[in-house]
Amino acid sequence: ARLMLNSQAVRVGFVTQLLWPRYGRFWQQLAEAAGAESVFPDLAGVSAALHDEAVRNVPGAAFRLAAAQAVSLAEEVDVLVVPRLNRESEVARGAGQDPWISDFPGALQSAVPGLPAIRPVLAELDAGVETEAVAFLQSLTREAALVGRVWSRVRSQLKPYKPAPVTWNY
Repeated sequence: ARLMLNSQAVRVGFVTQLLWPRYGRFWQQLAEAAGAESVFPDLAGVSAALHDEAVRNVPGAAFRLAAAQAVSLAEEVDVLVVPRLNRESEVARGAGQDPWISDFPGALQSAVPGLPAIRPVLAELDAGVETEAVAFLQSLTREAALVGRVWSRVRSQLKPYKPAPVTWNY
């Protein structure tokens, strides 16, 4: 991974396949406010990555597409932002037995060699997000004063995800 130089922004890749509407905009704003460059997967790169042997072995279409996004970004970014799908307290129940659900970032790193640093982030933006947001900012910049300024600016825009109301048409 490249070191951040004053003249060169850290390039942050975002895996958008899983729960992006819940968490993505917040973490993207945080990265960009810290001076990082956001990089997103494109269709051609993801299509090509679907032929990668490691990606083909990922179970489930949604996880396979997420892995293909990660592979497509691997050469272009310094760090990959991926969602943690479950909180630690939820992991012991039901689907939490599946490593792709209980620890998506870890399963991705284990299954797909050659990825850049993976930065797991909360998909649920609630009271617990501040600690993670500050740590995320500290990983992007070593300037403590900047971390505080960026967090205070972005925190005001933090709103929990609310799905659109369901309307029934008869």
